[in-house]
Amino acid sequence: MKVAVLVNYFFPYMSGLTEYVYQLCAAMHQMGLKVEVHCWRNSPDMSDFENIDGIEVHRYGGLLNLDKGIISPRYMSKLMFGLGKYDLIIPVMPMAEAALPYLFNSNKKILPAYVCDIQLGKSFVSRVIEFFSYSSMRFAANHSKAIIALSDDYAQSSLVVAKHLRRIIPIAPPIRVEQRRHEVFIDFLERYQLDPGRKRIGFLGRIVTEKGLDILIDAANRNAEYFQNYDFLLAGNSQTVAGGSVKSILERMISKKISVRFLDFIPHSLMNQFYSSLDLFVMPSTMRLEAYGIVQVEAMLCGTPVVTTQLAGVREPVMITRFGELCEPRNPTSLFNAMHHVLENKINYQLDRHDIIAKLGLDRSYSNVQKVVGDFLAQSGNAFLNASTEDISLDKMKLSRNEGR
Repeated sequence: MKVAVLVNYFFPYMSGLTEYVYQLCAAMHQMGLKVEVHCWRNSPDMSDFENIDGIEVHRYGGLLNLDKGIISPRYMSKLMFGLGKYDLIIPVMPMAEAALPYLFNSNKKILPAYVCDIQLGKSFVSRVIEFFSYSSMRFAANHSKAIIALSDDYAQSSLVVAKHLRRIIPIAPPIRVEQRRHEVFIDFLERYQLDPGRKRIGFLGRIVTEKGLDILIDAANRNAEYFQNYDFLLAGNSQTVAGGSVKSILERMISKKISVRFLDFIPHSLMNQFYSSLDLFVMPSTMRLEAYGIVQVEAMLCGTPVVTTQLAGVREPVMITRFGELCEPRNPTSLFNAMHHVLENKINYQLDRHDIIAKLGLDRSYSNVQKVVGDFLAQSGNAFLNASTEDISLDKMKLSRNEGR
């Protein structure tokens, strides 16, 4: 059976969304399904076709870049007229073109995955794009028999799917659980010429506005004396990011009293050492574009506690595991207080990786995806929703979330 996954961005573009889509595809590929990804070709050096671990990737170039998006007639044509041969269509939102598969493929089985809302700039063009994107996504949600979401916490606050909670199937993002603590991380320290005698606070992600790194630097500047023995390590893409990087803005904010290093990409072979070398992992997200934060879970699996914000969805891993603290978004004082609390009480933030896997359901995420997709292909409507809801024990998952609050 053939599955078409429709998404705007995919590998080699790196983000939480593209990692999520890859793991979603990998879970279906394990079922023996033929999985194809159809996405934008958002860089000239990307090929039109590529096979990534058995997943066929088809890319479509565009005529014009607008804000974080691309106008691609070829891609829109595929979504309207090129999906007839597939047994299942999975649009991954946010996606401005989300309504097209529903309008032109009403006889096909469509199971959307809703990752997050969008939040663009304040310009007139950006607001027009937002309006049409939300209209398109709401149309898709209105015409979906079921919707996969990263969490019921985020779904309840979403501007698109909050009205469809009875059709939401929350499944934690499939996350590779190979991350584990390294007690020795000399290779990482030597590669980036870091002093082993200093303490480290880290971040990993695209260097963009919604990550809240300006709030982190503000908090560090205000409390420079406390952080005099710490290095802030900001790792991730600051070159080819949709909407543009804020690295230059951040660099101008950094005072001479604090130590901040931009590490750019960290090789996969050193990722565990990076997480393990940290005294604290920080994810100070500020916008609705953030819906979970896979990197914070990877840090936890390496034994590093986390401070993140009270945003819906983003707060889930810390609320469930209690392996860290939460702070108010866009509040440097609240952020510092949370960081200070963890750093001064690290003995209280120790959790075995197997407990994290169990609490977050990471050992079930692949099987949950496979169960939902298998049921959807075999059934439809209320029969599908009832069977899937019971079999992946969503009531138990919701209870654990409530207890974590």
